[in-house]
Amino acid sequence: MKKSIFIFSLIAIFAITLNSCKKDKEPTITVTPVEDATGWFGDDVVFDIVINSTEDVTLTVTNEHDAQTLTESYDAGESTTQFTYTVPNDVTDGQEIKVTFVVANQETELSTTVEETITIATGGTGEDVVHEGTLTEDEIWSAGDNHIIDGTLYLEGNTITIEAGTVIKMNAGAKINVGNNPDASTALIAEGTEAQPITFTSSNASPVAGDWHYISFDEGTSPNTTFQYCVFEYGGGYADYSAMIVVNGNTEIAMDYCTLRYSETSGARLNDENARFSSFTNNTISDITKNPIYLEANNADCIGTNNTITDEGSYGIFVDGGTMNKDDATWKVQTVPYIIGGTVYVESASGAILTIEAGNTISFRDGAEINVANSDFGTLIANGTSSNPITFTSANATPSAGDWDGIFMYEGCTNSSFKYCTFEYGGGYADYSAIIVASSGVEFAVENSTIKYSEAYGIVLDDGASFSSFQNNTMSDIANEFIYLSANAVDGVGTGNDFQSTLTNKGIKIGSSTMDKPDVTWLNQNAPYIIQGTVYIESTSGTTLTIEAGTTISFYEGGQIDVANSNYGKIVAQGTADNKITFTSSAPAGDQGEGDWDGIFLYDGTSNGTIFDHCVFEYGGGYAAYSASLYMNSGVGTKVTVTNSLFEYSEAHGISYDGSDNPTISGNTFNNIAGEDINIR
Repeated sequence: MKKSIFIFSLIAIFAITLNSCKKDKEPTITVTPVEDATGWFGDDVVFDIVINSTEDVTLTVTNEHDAQTLTESYDAGESTTQFTYTVPNDVTDGQEIKVTFVVANQETELSTTVEETITIATGGTGEDVVHEGTLTEDEIWSAGDNHIIDGTLYLEGNTITIEAGTVIKMNAGAKINVGNNPDASTALIAEGTEAQPITFTSSNASPVAGDWHYISFDEGTSPNTTFQYCVFEYGGGYADYSAMIVVNGNTEIAMDYCTLRYSETSGARLNDENARFSSFTNNTISDITKNPIYLEANNADCIGTNNTITDEGSYGIFVDGGTMNKDDATWKVQTVPYIIGGTVYVESASGAILTIEAGNTISFRDGAEINVANSDFGTLIANGTSSNPITFTSANATPSAGDWDGIFMYEGCTNSSFKYCTFEYGGGYADYSAIIVASSGVEFAVENSTIKYSEAYGIVLDDGASFSSFQNNTMSDIANEFIYLSANAVDGVGTGNDFQSTLTNKGIKIGSSTMDKPDVTWLNQNAPYIIQGTVYIESTSGTTLTIEAGTTISFYEGGQIDVANSNYGKIVAQGTADNKITFTSSAPAGDQGEGDWDGIFLYDGTSNGTIFDHCVFEYGGGYAAYSASLYMNSGVGTKVTVTNSLFEYSEAHGISYDGSDNPTISGNTFNNIAGEDINIR
């Protein structure tokens, strides 16, 4: 028993000793405000700190309001330092902010915590400063004062510098006009920081959008005018067409890391094609009743990168038509679409180039369009990627085919390109128009793109226009034919395309025209080539048209192909047993009949090597009773070979040739021929 008591006593003594040692090793920290722990926007509240410890320690300072922190290490012994807290501008009168100071041993992990409270000075440390009328002298607006704008404040011929953390309260209907006098350079410099932004807000105790009107910038504004880390809120109340930030005339300002919110109209408005932002990056725009930004085509490129724009009402960045005449401009991708409200012209005497950055959406109001090189020279480049396509679409909440007119490229358009794009809900200009229209002389590329929901054609190429490349595209839901072009442009329709339709007679329409290139191939597509009128295959030096196996060529009523009518030419149409080449009627399946189209006519300029092998000729012979689905004029001689082909449902003969000629005809099949299978005249 005595032994147990003795052991218990030893344990108790050891615990008391250990506790005493532990307490000796705890660090101590003393925190003392240099002055009263109070402050207003922008004020610095300084704390003296004294640390004592038998070990190396780490000091950590945090607060419950924002990200102002401190982490430092100190050696064993006594150390002194300071922590400065800068009061941000998002505090309210009388608010308290708790600051926590923790010093911790780095080995034994013992620590001590001290808390201090900063009280926000009610009403600020400065005076109420009311700005009104006209200011012509330089001023610095202090963050410690309460700035109030009453009525319209005119800044003329001076520089107003606003300190970080300043709050400017705008009375009802208040406006700031900068640079109204074009002969006096005026600068407004408002450079806040992330921790201390500058705020332009309503003086209303319960603010709402539209409480104040706007801040406007006219041609007397210095290009040094800058806004960084500023907040603009509860403005835009002047008129339906206005905004919180309005830039007029040949004027530029910079705006970066700013927030625009709670506007009754637009966020920012550039009222002239020469009004612009010299820099507009890393801004946030939200809760805007109308367009976040309103501008014209010539200054849309001034909207920079890394902006976060939230569109509350499907307004987007509104481009109010006009001419983009810069040598090289890019519409950078944003988080909302560019919305075109009228006609955007891309052109200049030296050649304007507009590039649409990958990932963009370009939306169109009813009847809106883009015209490239309408009267001068221009280029439109819209090259998306597989992961960041570009979309041209309707701005309507419930879109339908024909909402917008199209993209029109005229003779002065060069090197335009569309890759990984989607075009939808256009073609509203006219029944003969399309989502994309190219005039004579225009050559452009369309690759890996989708064209759908057109009220007219998908693409129209006037005679003399062509594709530099057209491959891997998908076309669907097109009211008229997928493409309407001339015979000379058909070889530009490349590989990998998918023409989707439930109608077997919808295809690529070829208007009356001449194919006079030396040597071209019409590639097999999963839709027919449809000939309207007469296609001539000929040139003075000789033209060869090769038709790829598996191709279908259909004809509107009265359609035909003339080979070497007045010059020299030939057709090489070599199908296979499994991939025949078909010449047929364009009438819907079930409505086709004998004589729907006229025929293929070979004249005496037809060149050696003209071949029809494994072909199908059906529903032709409509030209005249003495004609045929395949008619050879006298003088063709031995230049033509017709083998292993099917002729059926001809309203005239199947084949007709002059008795003095000796074409090679063998292995053919004839069914339901109104005249003779082979007519030898």
